[in-house]
Amino acid sequence: MQIRQATPGDIEHLVRLEQRYGRDELGDNDARLEAQLNGRREFTLLIAEHLVVVAEDAGQIMAYAIVADEGFYLGQVFYRKLFQRLGSYQQSNPGQRGGAGKHSAAGCYGPVWVDSRYRGKGVFGALFDKVLELSNGRYSPLFTFIAEENQHSLNVHVKRAGMEVLDFFEDGGRGFYLLKCPE
Repeated sequence: MQIRQATPGDIEHLVRLEQRYGRDELGDNDARLEAQLNGRREFTLLIAEHLVVVAEDAGQIMAYAIVADEGFYLGQVFYRKLFQRLGSYQQSNPGQRGGAGKHSAAGCYGPVWVDSRYRGKGVFGALFDKVLELSNGRYSPLFTFIAEENQHSLNVHVKRAGMEVLDFFEDGGRGFYLLKCPE
């Protein structure tokens, strides 16, 4: 298994994975729920200006994680609210901001996806470690949000990744946890 930063040659494979598995976290219980899927344009921008980390085995991508700053999400109301919520949290908890924050932007980590055949085999941990390594000095803080019904993801991000739950909020009738990476 190799963990590395994505390249433009990975775009078509990432788009196919996103189209095939992008709704995994939503389940089948509520057709009203929408996944925000990235296409060629988004992955091109993410790889060129932000961060996409992939794990591959025998030349096939079997996991990926995305990190982007607020600029990538301009015009998306949910993310604007999310960055505002993070900013409000940081203002009310100034000791929580790391020293790197002066020269780096907050980074929204996710989505992250691991092929079901590789889950429970250490892939997430290796992928997350590489995300932290490549994000260091570039994004601070690094945060994510996890839907309330996605308890498996919440558990792995808190227990394995050491992320801290900062807040719980609702948007559009759905609950979300706001988490931050340790600095």
